[in-house]
Amino acid sequence: GITLGDATGAGSIRYNLDTSFTLATPVTFANSGSGFIWQGKDADDVLTVTGALGSAATTGTIRVNSGSLTAASGANIKALNLQTGSTPTANAAGVVGTFNILPGSSVTTRFFDIGQGAGNGGRVDQSGGLVTIEVGGTGFRIGHWDNGVSPGNVYNLSGGTLDASVTAVNVGWDGQADMTVGGGTGTATLKAGSIAVDANGNTTTKNDTLTLSPNGVIEVSGAVATASAEDKFFLNGGLMRATANSTWSAGFTLNPGTTSTFDVPAGVTTNLSGLLLNPAGMDPEQVAGGNLNVTGDGIFLMSTLGHTATGNFTRTGGTFAGNSTLSGTVTLNSTISPEE
Repeated sequence: GITLGDATGAGSIRYNLDTSFTLATPVTFANSGSGFIWQGKDADDVLTVTGALGSAATTGTIRVNSGSLTAASGANIKALNLQTGSTPTANAAGVVGTFNILPGSSVTTRFFDIGQGAGNGGRVDQSGGLVTIEVGGTGFRIGHWDNGVSPGNVYNLSGGTLDASVTAVNVGWDGQADMTVGGGTGTATLKAGSIAVDANGNTTTKNDTLTLSPNGVIEVSGAVATASAEDKFFLNGGLMRATANSTWSAGFTLNPGTTSTFDVPAGVTTNLSGLLLNPAGMDPEQVAGGNLNVTGDGIFLMSTLGHTATGNFTRTGGTFAGNSTLSGTVTLNSTISPEE
C-alpha cells in the first residue's frame, strides 16, 4: 500500500494525467496534513477506486481538481476533508472536479467541501452507496467559496444515502450551488440535521436551489431555511419528513404537475412559517399548480399568511393547526386545532 506522511510530517501525491485508470493500491494518511489529489486533464479522465482510499475520517484530504474520481462498488473512502476544485481556477471554461459515487461504495468524511477555494467549483453525482458526514469537522457545504466566473457547484443525489444528520446541509455559502434529491429509478435519501439554502446570509449575485424530486426522501431534524426569495426550495415530487420538532421557514415552490409530501410523525410538531408558492410567472388560470400532501400523526402548524400555491392541499391524519390561508382545493382529514 501507499502511506502518505508520517508522525513527523505530511506527504501528498497528485495525479495530473490525460488518461483514466483504476487505483489498485490501498492508500492511507499517516499525517493530518497529507493529501491525495486527482487532476485529470479533461472531464473524461477518471480515477476509479474499488478499495481503500484513506483509513479514517480523522486525517488527510482527498481533492478532485478536474476530471472525475469514481467510488465504484467496493470502494471505502475515508478522509477528514473531501474537496473539489476547477482547472484552471477563475475560468468559465474550467474543468470542474467531480466525485461519482456508485452503488456498493462507502464514503466517510468530516467536511465535504464542494467548491473549495476562490474561483473553484465542483460536482457530486451520487447514484448509490452511502456518504456519511461524521461529527468533529466543518460538515457539509456546496458552493463554499465564491466560484466567480468558474462553473458553479452541483450535488445530484439520485440514489443511495447522504447521511448528514449530525450537521447542517448548506446549499450555497459564498458560491453558486444547486442540489437535487431524487429523480432516479430508486430511492435517494438525504438525512440532515438542518437545511440552509444560501447559508452564509444572502449572496445577492448567487441564486441557490434545492429540488426534491420523485423517489427523493429528505429526513430533517432541525430548521429548513432559505436566505432570500431568490433562493429556492422546489417541490417537484418526493417526500420530506420531520424527525424532530422544527420550524420550516423556507419558501416552498410547488412545480406544476407534481405531488409532493410532507410527513410529520407522531410526537413531532412542524411549524411551517414559510410560504407555499407557485413558480414565478406561472398563470394559475392556464396551469394547474403543484399539489402537497401532509401525512403523519404529528402536529402540522401553519403560522403565516400569504400562501400563493394554487394546487391541491391535503392533510391526512394527525393535527392541522395554526392561523393561515390557503388557495386551491383544501382537504382536511385530521384534527383541526386553530389555537395550537
